[in-house]
Amino acid sequence: MNTLTGEYYWQNTVTNQSTYSFPELPVGKYRVLAYVIAQPSRTFYAGYSEFVTCGLLASCPSHALITVEVKAGQDTPNVDPIDWYATDPEGIGWPLDPTINWN
Repeated sequence: MNTLTGEYYWQNTVTNQSTYSFPELPVGKYRVLAYVIAQPSRTFYAGYSEFVTCGLLASCPSHALITVEVKAGQDTPNVDPIDWYATDPEGIGWPLDPTINWN
């Protein structure tokens, strides 16, 4: 999700897929999330957060999403939305799956 425009960019992946690429992603600042499309949930989805960069350890207190800057002509490696451990992601401000009408 582009933090300035609110626009979402996505791709479908499969379980245990370890790489992904967005070759046409515009330059900007983004938050990276992963949703289980087959089982939409308000409480179970993942993000690239401080918990990820802290090593996914119980001693890591923060699940705050990290803003990632995408620059022209540069890869942005190791941005892995693998924090599936936030107990209330919506409650801490993570955006819900934009492909679902939650009303």
